[in-house]
Amino acid sequence: MKHTAPPEGVLLLKRKGHKQHHRKKTVHFRYWFWSILFLVVVCGSSYLGMEYYLKQTSTVRVREEVIDSMKAIVNALDEYHRVNKAYPPAFTMDKAGNRLLSWRVLILPYFLDDNKNPKYMDLYDSFDLNQPWDGPDNYGLLSKMPHEFRSPMSHHSINDETANYLTNYLAIVGKDTVFPEDREPVSKSRIVDPLEDTVAVIEASDDAAVNWTQPDDFYYDPLDPNMAEPRTFQNTLVCGMCNGDVRIFPITGAAEDLFKSQPSLPTEELRKRNPWIKLFVRNNDSPEQMKPQKPKEEEESPAEVHEEYRPGGEK
Repeated sequence: MKHTAPPEGVLLLKRKGHKQHHRKKTVHFRYWFWSILFLVVVCGSSYLGMEYYLKQTSTVRVREEVIDSMKAIVNALDEYHRVNKAYPPAFTMDKAGNRLLSWRVLILPYFLDDNKNPKYMDLYDSFDLNQPWDGPDNYGLLSKMPHEFRSPMSHHSINDETANYLTNYLAIVGKDTVFPEDREPVSKSRIVDPLEDTVAVIEASDDAAVNWTQPDDFYYDPLDPNMAEPRTFQNTLVCGMCNGDVRIFPITGAAEDLFKSQPSLPTEELRKRNPWIKLFVRNNDSPEQMKPQKPKEEEESPAEVHEEYRPGGEK
């Protein structure tokens, strides 16, 4: 079919304009598509990066707060030891043998501020040391719990009256620990193991928390499956050591697995292989558990509690 030339300037301009119109639509579509995709990628990456940063920052902040709280507690224990030549008993008792108050109450006068002045002496003076923790004069003091005893890891709401007074910081109580059940005062000179490898206080999980004035802690028995290991947060255990340091140990092997062995492990083997025995017991006497220690200075006979003590002054 023979094509005839269009009239000059009419059809030719229309056809050229038609092609340009389609080209412009195509260019506009590509431009907006890549622009929107670029914005989605940038915004999404920024959001994910910010979420990761906030999560990491929050984790670091909580970790620092956990260490600070534990450090304050072991510092108070050290101050108590400096004055009384021994650690406090795990709990006080009346003449009838009834438990009264926790060691957490006994160390209240030994929390010092930056000027070495006691922070909680008034609170300590408010307690009746002859009454139990839930006695008429002492029970109302639960609400006065120092912030050092509140774990940053805890999910207990401060607005929940049933959980507002719970602490996650527990002493290791048991045979040959720093807090023996017989309440015999333990001085650092009686700790055979290195102080930096001996635990005094741990941070337990919420389901193991207790009222802070209550004489209740983590009773450690390496031969009891129910008390062979503490309940902890996130497979790690925060520990206050007897040298004043705070250490965080990963939980790599569960002690409860030892009790599932077939056949059952002998008592000595069970005790030896318990992963916490080296940390919780102060006098591991197995050759492989002993480490060279520097000579310790002789200490005076320990006293149980010094009610008259005022930090910064004479006893």
